[in-house]
Amino acid sequence: MSARVAIIGAGIAGVSLARLLLTRLPHLDVTLFEKSRGVGGRMATRYTDGCEFDHGAQFFTVRTTAFESFLEPYQACFQTWEPGVTTLSPVGKPYGRIWFEPHYVGVPRMNSLCRGIMSAPDPLNVRTQQQVQGLSGCPGEWFLEIEGESVGPFNWVVSTAPAPQTAALLGMDLSRVVYAPAFALMVPMDQAQLPLSGAAVIKDSLLEWVAAGSTRPGRGSQASLVAHASGRFSQAHLDAPADQVRDEMIRELEHLGLNGCSRDAAVLHRWRYARVLEPLDEPCLIDSEQRIAGAGDWCIGARVEDAFSSALQLSQQLIPRLNC
Repeated sequence: MSARVAIIGAGIAGVSLARLLLTRLPHLDVTLFEKSRGVGGRMATRYTDGCEFDHGAQFFTVRTTAFESFLEPYQACFQTWEPGVTTLSPVGKPYGRIWFEPHYVGVPRMNSLCRGIMSAPDPLNVRTQQQVQGLSGCPGEWFLEIEGESVGPFNWVVSTAPAPQTAALLGMDLSRVVYAPAFALMVPMDQAQLPLSGAAVIKDSLLEWVAAGSTRPGRGSQASLVAHASGRFSQAHLDAPADQVRDEMIRELEHLGLNGCSRDAAVLHRWRYARVLEPLDEPCLIDSEQRIAGAGDWCIGARVEDAFSSALQLSQQLIPRLNC
C-alpha cells in the first residue's frame, strides 16, 4: 500500500515538493490542500475592471543548476521580462537601473508556472478552497480538520504555508522567522496616461515598487499599474481602513509624477506575509517521529527560488523515509 502524504499549500514550494516526490516515487499518494481558489500562493494574478494584475511576486530569478533543471519541462510557462527600470524618489532625480541577471515572469499570468508544474507530466491531486484548521489523530495516521470534516488518514503531513500558519498547524517553534507585510495597489490606467515604460524602484517613500502590467510578456494591452508599499508603512498601517491606505498610496504615486490613477477603480490587497526578513536558516524541517515536516521560502530567504530549494531539500530527506 502506498504511503499517503498531505501537503498544505499549493504555492511554488508545495507543487514543487509534490512533483519532486512523485518523480522519484510515482506510486505515492500525494494530496495538496490549498485555501485559495487556485494555485500559486504569492505568485498571483488578480482580475478587476477588465485588467489583470500581477499583485504578488513580481518576478523570479534562477541562480542554481537544480532550479534550472527542474524548470526545463516548464519553459512554456514563463518568459524573460526586460522592462526599463528606473529609480524614483520624491526628493531626488530619477535614474535608470540595470538588471545584471535574467528576471522571469509566468505567462500568460504569474501563477502559470505553478499551474504547469501541477499539470505535467500527470496532474497533481490538488483540493482548492480547503483551509486546514488543525490536525487530529496520531503520527502515521494524521487527519486534517477542514470545516468540521476530518480528512485522512495520512502517513505524513507537510506544511508549506507561511511560517506562523505552519507553526500553528504543526506545533513547531518558528518564532525566529520574521516577515514584512506589504500592501499591493492595483490601478487601471488610460493608455495615454500610462506614466511608466516598465518598472520603478522607489526610494525615500512609503512606496517601494511600481510596475506597468502591459510591459510584462504575454499580458494584454490594457494599461495598468501595480504599486507595493514598503514594509515599514505596511506594518504601521496593517489594520488601518483600506480606503485610507489606498488614498495615501495614490497620493504618493501622484507625488512621484505617476498621475492618471483613479481612486474609484483602484483596488487594494494586503499581503500579511509578503517578504521574509529573517529566515529560519535551516533548509527545511522534518520530524520523523511525529511524521510532520515544513518547507518554504521562510526556511532560507525571500526569493521564489528559495521556496523551491527548501522543497528540494525536504524531498531528499522524505524520499528515503517514504520508500521504506
